[in-house]
Amino acid sequence: MIDNAGSADALQRGLSKLCDWCTLWQMTVNVNKCFVLHMGRSYDSPLFVINNVALPITDVANDLGVQVDYKLRFSHHYENVVAKTHQRASLILRCFECRDPSVLFRAFITYVRPILEYCSPVWAPVCKTDIKWL
Repeated sequence: MIDNAGSADALQRGLSKLCDWCTLWQMTVNVNKCFVLHMGRSYDSPLFVINNVALPITDVANDLGVQVDYKLRFSHHYENVVAKTHQRASLILRCFECRDPSVLFRAFITYVRPILEYCSPVWAPVCKTDIKWL
């Protein structure tokens, strides 16, 4: 938890050591994929830097395809999942001339269901409105 200048300095030292280790082993850190996500109490933290590049501050983090905001809510992820599944389901209906339910069901299971099930234990909705929406 970063709640004072000392812990912020410790984190920056850790980031610097990570960069040194990566340089030693001829690896690079993709700074474009790095950011700062403040969670909990608001704290005016200093700017964190990797390889002389300041890390941007964001409200929503995307980690392995799952989006979480600073309050540990997944509402942005729900919106993306619903949009993707609706888009794919509509595409299946437009592309298949056959209206056989078994064929459409198989296409749904193959192309739409994986989006709904990806990392679902992590982002499983608990509110009735989110469950109904999904």
